[in-house]
Amino acid sequence: MGMKLGNSRRKRDTGFQWLIIGIVLGMGCAFSFMLTLYVLEIIDVSLDEASTPQVIITTPAFTQTVEIVSTEAPTEEATSATSENTTPSTDTGVGNENSADGLPTPLPGADAPTSNPSSGPAVASSNEAGVVATPTIGFSLGGNNNTNSAPQTGDGAEIIVTQPSISIDGAPATTNNAAATQLLGIATNLIPIEGGVFKMGTTEEEAFQAVAECQQRDAGLCEQSYVTDSIPPHDVFVDDFMMEQYEVSVQQYVAFLNYLLEQNPGTQPHLTACNGPCALTTRDAEGQNSDIAFDGTRYLPRPDGFDRSLYPVTFVSWQGAKAYCEALGRYLPSEAQWERAARGSENRIYPWGFQWFNDDRANTSRSGTSGTGTWPVNQVPQGSLTEDGLANMAGNVAEWTADYYDPNLYQARLNSGQIPTNPINTNVADSVVVRGGSWDTVPLFVRTVHRQEVSPNRFLPTVGFRCAAPMP
Repeated sequence: MGMKLGNSRRKRDTGFQWLIIGIVLGMGCAFSFMLTLYVLEIIDVSLDEASTPQVIITTPAFTQTVEIVSTEAPTEEATSATSENTTPSTDTGVGNENSADGLPTPLPGADAPTSNPSSGPAVASSNEAGVVATPTIGFSLGGNNNTNSAPQTGDGAEIIVTQPSISIDGAPATTNNAAATQLLGIATNLIPIEGGVFKMGTTEEEAFQAVAECQQRDAGLCEQSYVTDSIPPHDVFVDDFMMEQYEVSVQQYVAFLNYLLEQNPGTQPHLTACNGPCALTTRDAEGQNSDIAFDGTRYLPRPDGFDRSLYPVTFVSWQGAKAYCEALGRYLPSEAQWERAARGSENRIYPWGFQWFNDDRANTSRSGTSGTGTWPVNQVPQGSLTEDGLANMAGNVAEWTADYYDPNLYQARLNSGQIPTNPINTNVADSVVVRGGSWDTVPLFVRTVHRQEVSPNRFLPTVGFRCAAPMP
Protein backbone atom coordinates (compact mmCIF):
# COMPACT_ATOMS: atom_id res chain seq x y z
CA MET A 1 0.00 0.00 0.00
CA GLY A 2 2.86 2.31 0.83
CA MET A 3 4.42 1.52 -2.53
CA LYS A 4 1.28 2.48 -4.40
CA LEU A 5 0.97 5.77 -2.55
CA GLY A 6 4.58 6.59 -3.23
CA ASN A 7 4.29 5.85 -6.97
CA SER A 8 1.08 7.90 -7.24
CA ARG A 9 2.72 10.92 -5.62
CA ARG A 10 5.66 10.83 -8.02
CA LYS A 11 3.30 10.76 -11.08
CA ARG A 12 1.35 13.81 -9.87
CA ASP A 13 4.54 15.84 -9.32
CA THR A 14 5.85 14.97 -12.76
CA GLY A 15 2.60 16.03 -14.50
CA PHE A 16 2.60 19.39 -12.74
CA GLN A 17 6.17 20.06 -13.81
CA TRP A 18 5.37 19.30 -17.46
CA LEU A 19 2.35 21.65 -17.28
CA ILE A 20 4.55 24.52 -16.07
CA ILE A 21 7.11 23.81 -18.78
CA GLY A 22 4.37 23.81 -21.48
CA ILE A 23 2.96 27.16 -20.36
CA VAL A 24 6.40 28.78 -20.34
CA LEU A 25 7.24 27.46 -23.80
CA GLY A 26 3.84 28.57 -25.20
CA MET A 27 4.19 32.11 -23.89
CA GLY A 28 7.71 32.29 -25.25
CA CYS A 29 6.57 31.24 -28.71
CA ALA A 30 3.71 33.76 -28.66
CA PHE A 31 6.03 36.58 -27.59
CA SER A 32 8.53 35.67 -30.33
CA PHE A 33 5.76 35.64 -32.94
CA MET A 34 4.38 39.04 -31.90
CA LEU A 35 7.89 40.50 -31.75
CA THR A 36 8.51 39.32 -35.32
CA LEU A 37 5.28 40.97 -36.54
CA TYR A 38 6.23 44.22 -34.79
CA VAL A 39 9.76 44.24 -36.28
CA LEU A 40 8.30 43.66 -39.75
CA GLU A 41 5.87 46.59 -39.09
CA ILE A 42 2.89 44.33 -39.73
CA ILE A 43 1.32 45.49 -36.47
CA ASP A 44 1.44 48.83 -34.66
CA VAL A 45 1.16 48.90 -30.89
CA SER A 46 1.16 52.72 -30.60
CA LEU A 47 -0.99 53.93 -27.74
CA ASP A 48 -1.27 57.56 -28.93
CA GLU A 49 -4.71 58.57 -27.66
CA ALA A 50 -4.65 61.82 -29.66
CA SER A 51 -4.72 60.11 -33.02
CA THR A 52 -7.91 60.26 -35.03
CA PRO A 53 -9.24 57.03 -36.52
CA GLN A 54 -9.55 57.11 -40.27
CA VAL A 55 -11.47 55.21 -42.89
CA ILE A 56 -10.01 54.78 -46.35
CA ILE A 57 -12.76 54.97 -48.95
CA THR A 58 -11.88 53.57 -52.34
CA THR A 59 -14.14 53.54 -55.39
CA PRO A 60 -13.42 53.38 -59.12
CA ALA A 61 -13.95 57.15 -59.26
CA PHE A 62 -11.72 58.28 -56.45
CA THR A 63 -9.81 57.39 -53.31
CA GLN A 64 -10.29 59.63 -50.32
CA THR A 65 -9.25 59.52 -46.66
CA VAL A 66 -11.97 60.75 -44.35
CA GLU A 67 -11.44 61.48 -40.68
CA ILE A 68 -14.14 60.12 -38.41
CA VAL A 69 -15.73 63.00 -36.51
CA SER A 70 -18.62 63.22 -34.13
CA THR A 71 -20.74 65.47 -36.36
CA GLU A 72 -23.37 63.60 -38.33
CA ALA A 73 -23.44 63.98 -42.09
CA PRO A 74 -26.63 64.54 -44.06
CA THR A 75 -28.22 61.19 -44.76
CA GLU A 76 -30.26 62.01 -47.85
CA GLU A 77 -29.24 60.10 -50.95
CA ALA A 78 -30.39 60.73 -54.49
CA THR A 79 -32.80 58.27 -56.00
CA SER A 80 -33.56 57.65 -59.60
CA ALA A 81 -35.31 60.77 -60.85
CA THR A 82 -38.22 60.91 -63.21
CA SER A 83 -39.36 63.63 -65.53
CA GLU A 84 -42.08 64.87 -63.18
CA ASN A 85 -41.99 68.64 -62.98
CA THR A 86 -41.88 70.90 -59.98
CA THR A 87 -44.75 73.14 -59.05
CA PRO A 88 -43.91 76.69 -60.05
CA SER A 89 -44.40 79.86 -58.15
CA THR A 90 -46.98 82.26 -59.53
CA ASP A 91 -44.10 84.71 -60.00
CA THR A 92 -41.66 83.14 -62.43
CA GLY A 93 -40.00 86.50 -62.84
CA VAL A 94 -37.81 85.86 -65.85
CA GLY A 95 -38.66 85.29 -69.45
CA ASN A 96 -42.40 84.94 -69.16
CA GLU A 97 -43.42 86.88 -72.24
CA ASN A 98 -46.98 87.07 -70.93
CA SER A 99 -46.04 88.52 -67.55
CA ALA A 100 -45.80 92.24 -66.97
CA ASP A 101 -43.76 91.64 -63.81
CA GLY A 102 -41.24 89.39 -65.48
CA LEU A 103 -40.53 91.12 -68.77
CA PRO A 104 -37.64 89.46 -70.55
CA THR A 105 -34.50 91.43 -71.07
CA PRO A 106 -33.22 93.63 -72.64
CA LEU A 107 -35.61 96.16 -71.20
CA PRO A 108 -33.39 98.34 -68.99
CA GLY A 109 -34.67 98.76 -65.45
CA ALA A 110 -37.50 96.27 -65.85
CA ASP A 111 -36.27 94.31 -62.88
CA ALA A 112 -34.74 96.77 -60.43
CA PRO A 113 -33.37 95.33 -57.18
CA THR A 114 -34.24 96.54 -53.72
CA SER A 115 -30.56 97.18 -53.14
CA ASN A 116 -27.26 96.65 -54.85
CA PRO A 117 -25.27 93.57 -53.87
CA SER A 118 -22.57 94.29 -51.35
CA SER A 119 -19.89 93.23 -53.76
CA GLY A 120 -19.57 92.36 -57.41
CA PRO A 121 -17.73 89.45 -58.92
CA ALA A 122 -14.14 89.09 -57.79
CA VAL A 123 -12.21 90.49 -60.73
CA ALA A 124 -9.06 92.16 -61.90
CA SER A 125 -8.71 95.89 -61.42
CA SER A 126 -10.06 96.82 -64.85
CA ASN A 127 -13.76 97.33 -65.39
CA GLU A 128 -13.93 94.42 -67.79
CA ALA A 129 -11.37 91.69 -67.21
CA GLY A 130 -10.94 87.95 -66.93
CA VAL A 131 -11.39 86.42 -63.51
CA VAL A 132 -10.81 83.27 -61.61
CA ALA A 133 -12.59 83.83 -58.32
CA THR A 134 -10.63 83.22 -55.13
CA PRO A 135 -12.19 80.35 -53.18
CA THR A 136 -13.76 81.46 -49.92
CA ILE A 137 -13.63 77.98 -48.40
CA GLY A 138 -10.40 76.05 -48.73
CA PHE A 139 -11.40 73.36 -51.18
CA SER A 140 -9.84 72.73 -54.55
CA LEU A 141 -11.24 70.29 -57.06
CA GLY A 142 -9.58 69.05 -60.20
CA GLY A 143 -11.74 68.37 -63.20
CA ASN A 144 -11.92 65.24 -65.27
CA ASN A 145 -10.25 65.97 -68.57
CA ASN A 146 -11.87 63.04 -70.30
CA THR A 147 -14.20 64.53 -72.87
CA ASN A 148 -15.60 61.08 -73.49
CA SER A 149 -17.27 61.17 -70.10
CA ALA A 150 -20.21 63.10 -71.53
CA PRO A 151 -23.24 60.97 -72.41
CA GLN A 152 -23.42 60.23 -76.09
CA THR A 153 -26.58 60.66 -78.10
CA GLY A 154 -27.37 58.66 -81.18
CA ASP A 155 -30.45 57.33 -82.82
CA GLY A 156 -32.86 56.32 -80.13
CA ALA A 157 -35.07 57.46 -77.31
CA GLU A 158 -34.44 60.04 -74.65
CA ILE A 159 -31.37 59.39 -72.53
CA ILE A 160 -31.91 59.41 -68.79
CA VAL A 161 -28.77 59.32 -66.65
CA THR A 162 -29.51 58.11 -63.16
CA GLN A 163 -26.75 60.06 -61.41
CA PRO A 164 -24.60 62.98 -62.55
CA SER A 165 -20.96 62.09 -63.09
CA ILE A 166 -18.61 63.31 -60.40
CA SER A 167 -14.95 64.15 -60.38
CA ILE A 168 -13.00 64.96 -57.25
CA ASP A 169 -9.55 63.91 -58.42
CA GLY A 170 -8.00 66.97 -56.79
CA ALA A 171 -10.02 66.93 -53.58
CA PRO A 172 -8.20 67.29 -50.28
CA ALA A 173 -7.05 63.94 -48.89
CA THR A 174 -8.76 64.58 -45.56
CA THR A 175 -11.38 66.81 -44.08
CA ASN A 176 -12.69 66.95 -40.53
CA ASN A 177 -16.12 68.17 -41.62
CA ALA A 178 -18.66 65.54 -42.62
CA ALA A 179 -20.83 67.93 -44.62
CA ALA A 180 -17.78 69.24 -46.47
CA THR A 181 -16.82 65.68 -47.35
CA GLN A 182 -20.26 65.06 -48.82
CA LEU A 183 -20.16 68.33 -50.75
CA LEU A 184 -16.84 67.39 -52.31
CA GLY A 185 -18.03 63.90 -53.08
CA ILE A 186 -21.00 64.96 -55.20
CA ALA A 187 -19.43 67.86 -57.10
CA THR A 188 -20.40 67.83 -60.77
CA ASN A 189 -18.00 66.61 -63.42
CA LEU A 190 -16.11 69.35 -65.27
CA ILE A 191 -15.92 69.33 -69.08
CA PRO A 192 -12.97 71.01 -70.86
CA ILE A 193 -13.98 73.88 -73.16
CA GLU A 194 -11.58 75.09 -75.82
CA GLY A 195 -11.04 78.82 -75.79
CA GLY A 196 -9.80 81.18 -78.46
CA VAL A 197 -11.32 84.01 -80.45
CA PHE A 198 -15.01 83.59 -81.25
CA LYS A 199 -17.86 85.75 -82.47
CA MET A 200 -20.00 86.77 -79.49
CA GLY A 201 -23.50 88.10 -80.06
CA THR A 202 -25.61 87.92 -83.18
CA THR A 203 -26.67 89.83 -86.26
CA GLU A 204 -29.75 91.97 -86.57
CA GLU A 205 -31.02 89.65 -89.29
CA GLU A 206 -30.82 86.54 -87.10
CA ALA A 207 -32.23 88.28 -84.03
CA PHE A 208 -35.24 89.80 -85.79
CA GLN A 209 -35.94 86.52 -87.59
CA ALA A 210 -36.01 84.81 -84.19
CA VAL A 211 -38.54 87.38 -82.97
CA ALA A 212 -40.71 86.73 -86.03
CA GLU A 213 -40.59 82.98 -85.37
CA CYS A 214 -41.56 83.60 -81.76
CA GLN A 215 -44.61 85.56 -82.86
CA GLN A 216 -45.69 83.30 -85.72
CA ARG A 217 -44.56 79.78 -84.78
CA ASP A 218 -44.76 79.99 -80.98
CA ALA A 219 -47.60 82.52 -80.58
CA GLY A 220 -45.38 84.46 -78.21
CA LEU A 221 -45.59 88.14 -77.33
CA CYS A 222 -42.00 88.79 -78.37
CA GLU A 223 -40.70 92.19 -79.44
CA GLN A 224 -37.57 93.28 -81.26
CA SER A 225 -36.51 95.20 -78.17
CA TYR A 226 -35.97 91.84 -76.48
CA VAL A 227 -32.98 91.03 -78.70
CA THR A 228 -31.21 94.31 -79.45
CA ASP A 229 -28.81 93.90 -76.52
CA SER A 230 -27.25 90.85 -78.22
CA ILE A 231 -26.40 92.91 -81.33
CA PRO A 232 -23.85 93.45 -82.89
CA PRO A 233 -21.61 90.38 -83.17
CA HIS A 234 -18.05 91.11 -82.10
CA ASP A 235 -14.83 89.17 -81.54
CA VAL A 236 -13.94 88.06 -78.01
CA PHE A 237 -11.07 85.94 -76.72
CA VAL A 238 -11.37 83.51 -73.81
CA ASP A 239 -8.77 81.13 -72.42
CA ASP A 240 -9.43 77.41 -72.23
CA PHE A 241 -11.59 76.64 -69.21
CA MET A 242 -13.88 74.00 -67.78
CA MET A 243 -17.64 73.98 -67.27
CA GLU A 244 -19.83 71.75 -65.15
CA GLN A 245 -21.68 69.20 -67.24
CA TYR A 246 -24.98 69.73 -65.43
CA GLU A 247 -26.83 72.49 -63.64
CA VAL A 248 -26.33 72.44 -59.87
CA SER A 249 -28.87 70.15 -58.25
CA VAL A 250 -30.95 70.44 -55.09
CA GLN A 251 -28.90 67.64 -53.53
CA GLN A 252 -25.66 69.50 -54.15
CA TYR A 253 -26.90 72.82 -52.81
CA VAL A 254 -28.35 71.13 -49.73
CA ALA A 255 -24.89 69.67 -49.03
CA PHE A 256 -23.43 73.18 -49.33
CA LEU A 257 -25.95 74.63 -46.87
CA ASN A 258 -25.27 71.81 -44.41
CA TYR A 259 -21.57 72.58 -44.70
CA LEU A 260 -22.27 76.21 -43.78
CA LEU A 261 -24.50 75.07 -40.92
CA GLU A 262 -21.76 72.87 -39.46
CA GLN A 263 -19.45 75.88 -39.45
CA ASN A 264 -21.99 77.88 -37.43
CA PRO A 265 -24.39 75.55 -35.59
CA GLY A 266 -27.68 77.01 -34.48
CA THR A 267 -27.82 79.58 -37.28
CA GLN A 268 -29.78 79.85 -40.52
CA PRO A 269 -26.96 80.26 -43.07
CA HIS A 270 -29.32 80.21 -46.03
CA LEU A 271 -30.47 83.66 -44.91
CA THR A 272 -27.14 85.20 -43.89
CA ALA A 273 -24.03 83.44 -45.21
CA CYS A 274 -23.75 84.77 -48.79
CA ASN A 275 -23.38 88.51 -48.26
CA GLY A 276 -27.05 88.21 -47.44
CA PRO A 277 -29.43 85.36 -48.25
CA CYS A 278 -28.12 82.39 -50.24
CA ALA A 279 -31.42 80.72 -51.03
CA LEU A 280 -34.98 80.36 -49.82
CA THR A 281 -36.43 77.28 -48.16
CA THR A 282 -40.01 76.10 -47.83
CA ARG A 283 -40.26 77.74 -44.41
CA ASP A 284 -39.48 81.22 -45.80
CA ALA A 285 -42.23 83.65 -46.76
CA GLU A 286 -41.53 83.61 -50.51
CA GLY A 287 -40.04 80.13 -50.70
CA GLN A 288 -43.11 77.92 -50.46
CA ASN A 289 -42.22 76.35 -53.81
CA SER A 290 -38.53 75.92 -53.05
CA ASP A 291 -37.18 72.37 -53.25
CA ILE A 292 -35.08 72.91 -50.10
CA ALA A 293 -36.48 72.29 -46.62
CA PHE A 294 -34.98 73.27 -43.27
CA ASP A 295 -36.08 71.62 -40.02
CA GLY A 296 -34.00 73.86 -37.76
CA THR A 297 -31.13 71.38 -37.45
CA ARG A 298 -30.29 70.46 -41.04
CA TYR A 299 -31.21 71.12 -44.66
CA LEU A 300 -32.73 68.47 -46.90
CA PRO A 301 -34.57 68.15 -50.22
CA ARG A 302 -38.24 68.97 -49.77
CA PRO A 303 -39.82 65.81 -48.27
CA ASP A 304 -43.23 65.90 -49.90
CA GLY A 305 -43.40 62.35 -51.21
CA PHE A 306 -41.44 62.96 -54.41
CA ASP A 307 -37.65 63.07 -54.47
CA ARG A 308 -36.39 66.28 -56.10
CA SER A 309 -32.73 65.73 -55.22
CA LEU A 310 -31.59 65.75 -58.84
CA TYR A 311 -33.72 68.66 -59.99
CA PRO A 312 -31.94 71.99 -60.55
CA VAL A 313 -31.78 74.15 -57.47
CA THR A 314 -33.83 77.34 -57.82
CA PHE A 315 -34.79 80.21 -55.50
CA VAL A 316 -31.03 80.88 -55.22
CA SER A 317 -29.62 84.41 -55.25
CA TRP A 318 -26.71 85.52 -57.40
CA GLN A 319 -24.51 85.72 -54.31
CA GLY A 320 -25.74 82.28 -53.24
CA ALA A 321 -24.69 80.83 -56.58
CA LYS A 322 -21.27 82.47 -56.39
CA ALA A 323 -20.70 81.23 -52.83
CA TYR A 324 -21.45 77.63 -53.80
CA CYS A 325 -19.03 77.70 -56.72
CA GLU A 326 -16.29 79.35 -54.68
CA ALA A 327 -16.67 76.73 -51.93
CA LEU A 328 -15.57 74.17 -54.51
CA GLY A 329 -12.69 76.27 -55.80
CA ARG A 330 -14.75 77.14 -58.88
CA TYR A 331 -16.57 80.29 -59.99
CA LEU A 332 -19.65 81.51 -61.81
CA PRO A 333 -18.83 81.59 -65.53
CA SER A 334 -18.57 84.94 -67.24
CA GLU A 335 -21.14 85.74 -69.88
CA ALA A 336 -18.48 85.22 -72.55
CA GLN A 337 -17.48 81.83 -71.15
CA TRP A 338 -21.09 80.73 -70.95
CA GLU A 339 -21.75 81.68 -74.57
CA ARG A 340 -18.56 80.02 -75.77
CA ALA A 341 -19.50 76.78 -73.99
CA ALA A 342 -23.04 76.84 -75.38
CA ARG A 343 -22.10 77.69 -78.97
CA GLY A 344 -19.00 75.53 -79.37
CA SER A 345 -16.48 75.81 -82.17
CA GLU A 346 -19.24 76.14 -84.79
CA ASN A 347 -20.78 79.16 -83.04
CA ARG A 348 -24.21 77.57 -82.98
CA ILE A 349 -27.43 79.47 -82.33
CA TYR A 350 -28.79 76.55 -80.31
CA PRO A 351 -26.58 74.12 -78.37
CA TRP A 352 -27.29 71.40 -80.96
CA GLY A 353 -27.17 73.46 -84.16
CA PHE A 354 -28.58 76.40 -86.07
CA GLN A 355 -32.32 75.80 -86.02
CA TRP A 356 -35.09 75.05 -83.57
CA PHE A 357 -36.67 71.59 -83.62
CA ASN A 358 -40.10 70.80 -82.24
CA ASP A 359 -38.80 67.56 -80.75
CA ASP A 360 -38.46 68.56 -77.13
CA ARG A 361 -34.71 69.03 -77.14
CA ALA A 362 -35.12 71.75 -74.52
CA ASN A 363 -37.49 72.23 -71.61
CA THR A 364 -39.38 75.40 -72.59
CA SER A 365 -42.94 76.66 -72.37
CA ARG A 366 -43.51 75.35 -75.91
CA SER A 367 -42.06 71.87 -75.45
CA GLY A 368 -44.48 68.98 -75.82
CA THR A 369 -43.25 67.45 -72.56
CA SER A 370 -43.15 70.74 -70.71
CA GLY A 371 -45.59 71.00 -67.86
CA THR A 372 -45.22 73.39 -65.01
CA GLY A 373 -41.58 73.28 -64.05
CA THR A 374 -38.12 71.83 -64.29
CA TRP A 375 -36.87 68.36 -65.09
CA PRO A 376 -33.82 66.60 -63.53
CA VAL A 377 -30.43 68.10 -64.29
CA ASN A 378 -29.29 64.82 -65.82
CA GLN A 379 -32.29 64.36 -68.08
CA VAL A 380 -30.77 64.55 -71.54
CA PRO A 381 -33.12 64.51 -74.54
CA GLN A 382 -31.64 62.91 -77.62
CA GLY A 383 -29.64 65.39 -79.66
CA SER A 384 -29.70 68.16 -77.06
CA LEU A 385 -26.08 68.26 -75.86
CA THR A 386 -23.52 70.86 -76.84
CA GLU A 387 -20.61 69.64 -78.94
CA ASP A 388 -18.60 69.25 -75.73
CA GLY A 389 -21.31 67.31 -73.93
CA LEU A 390 -22.92 69.94 -71.69
CA ALA A 391 -26.55 69.26 -70.79
CA ASN A 392 -29.49 71.67 -70.60
CA MET A 393 -27.67 74.74 -71.84
CA ALA A 394 -31.02 75.58 -73.43
CA GLY A 395 -34.09 75.73 -71.20
CA ASN A 396 -34.88 74.01 -67.90
CA VAL A 397 -33.53 76.90 -65.79
CA ALA A 398 -31.87 80.13 -66.83
CA GLU A 399 -28.37 80.35 -65.38
CA TRP A 400 -26.63 83.09 -63.41
CA THR A 401 -23.40 84.48 -64.89
CA ALA A 402 -20.75 86.67 -63.27
CA ASP A 403 -21.48 89.79 -65.37
CA TYR A 404 -23.49 92.85 -64.51
CA TYR A 405 -25.97 93.71 -67.23
CA ASP A 406 -25.33 96.50 -69.73
CA PRO A 407 -27.66 96.66 -72.76
CA ASN A 408 -25.12 98.69 -74.73
CA LEU A 409 -22.05 96.60 -73.93
CA TYR A 410 -21.73 94.85 -77.28
CA GLN A 411 -21.84 98.04 -79.32
CA ALA A 412 -19.26 99.63 -77.02
CA ARG A 413 -16.93 96.69 -77.49
CA LEU A 414 -17.25 96.85 -81.27
CA ASN A 415 -16.66 100.61 -81.25
CA SER A 416 -13.46 100.18 -79.24
CA GLY A 417 -11.78 98.34 -82.10
CA GLN A 418 -10.20 95.97 -79.58
CA ILE A 419 -10.70 92.25 -79.00
CA PRO A 420 -11.41 91.91 -75.28
CA THR A 421 -9.60 89.10 -73.50
CA ASN A 422 -11.57 87.09 -70.93
CA PRO A 423 -14.07 89.94 -70.60
CA ILE A 424 -16.38 90.31 -67.65
CA ASN A 425 -18.50 93.37 -66.97
CA THR A 426 -17.83 94.51 -63.40
CA ASN A 427 -19.54 97.89 -63.65
CA VAL A 428 -22.09 97.59 -60.86
CA ALA A 429 -25.65 97.80 -62.16
CA ASP A 430 -29.15 97.06 -60.96
CA SER A 431 -29.18 93.67 -62.64
CA VAL A 432 -26.90 90.85 -63.73
CA VAL A 433 -27.00 88.59 -66.77
CA VAL A 434 -28.68 85.19 -66.87
CA ARG A 435 -28.39 82.89 -69.86
CA GLY A 436 -30.08 79.89 -71.44
CA GLY A 437 -33.79 80.52 -70.93
CA SER A 438 -36.03 78.31 -68.82
CA TRP A 439 -39.04 76.04 -68.70
CA ASP A 440 -41.18 79.19 -68.61
CA THR A 441 -39.80 80.85 -71.76
CA VAL A 442 -40.43 80.56 -75.47
CA PRO A 443 -37.60 79.23 -77.70
CA LEU A 444 -36.42 82.79 -78.46
CA PHE A 445 -34.90 82.89 -74.98
CA VAL A 446 -32.99 79.60 -75.17
CA ARG A 447 -30.86 80.73 -78.10
CA THR A 448 -27.19 80.67 -77.16
CA VAL A 449 -26.86 84.40 -77.90
CA HIS A 450 -29.85 85.61 -75.89
CA ARG A 451 -29.29 87.81 -72.84
CA GLN A 452 -31.64 88.36 -69.91
CA GLU A 453 -31.33 90.62 -66.89
CA VAL A 454 -32.36 89.79 -63.34
CA SER A 455 -31.83 91.58 -60.05
CA PRO A 456 -29.07 89.78 -58.11
CA ASN A 457 -31.36 89.77 -55.08
CA ARG A 458 -34.24 87.91 -56.72
CA PHE A 459 -35.16 84.31 -55.83
CA LEU A 460 -36.95 82.75 -58.78
CA PRO A 461 -38.26 79.29 -59.74
CA THR A 462 -36.84 79.83 -63.23
CA VAL A 463 -33.21 80.65 -62.39
CA GLY A 464 -30.42 78.29 -61.33
CA PHE A 465 -26.74 78.02 -62.21
CA ARG A 466 -23.69 75.91 -62.96
CA CYS A 467 -20.03 76.55 -62.16
CA ALA A 468 -16.88 76.94 -64.23
CA ALA A 469 -13.23 76.38 -63.37
CA PRO A 470 -9.80 77.15 -64.84
CA MET A 471 -8.04 74.45 -66.81
CA PRO A 472 -5.64 72.50 -64.56
